[in-house]
Amino acid sequence: MDSNVKINLAKTAGFCFGVRRAIKMALKTSQTDTNVQMLGDIVHNEHVVKEINEAGIRVAENMEAIKDGTLLLRAHGAVPEVYEKANAKQLKVVDATCPLVTEIHRAARDLEEEGYRL
Repeated sequence: MDSNVKINLAKTAGFCFGVRRAIKMALKTSQTDTNVQMLGDIVHNEHVVKEINEAGIRVAENMEAIKDGTLLLRAHGAVPEVYEKANAKQLKVVDATCPLVTEIHRAARDLEEEGYRL
């Protein structure tokens, strides 16, 4: 290897804070709840998916597949129907939606209420 090669690592390498927060919440939840499920993988990273799976968190295909226990909502959030179905099934909900995503969802709802089509 050329001794004159310089490698620069970006300060922001890695996951955004919302994804880091969701992963942390998932792992913490797995320590106290034994039946934790989520709709889809928490993030598209095979190492993190493996870690989450090893923590006992399972991926469900849809809300109909979740009968009881804890529903973990991923960093990207969920549509209102997911919250409604979770409530109807009396699931415990751990909402790991990124605060920035929540803000965007709120802005979209506000615009829709003002008559805009999204």
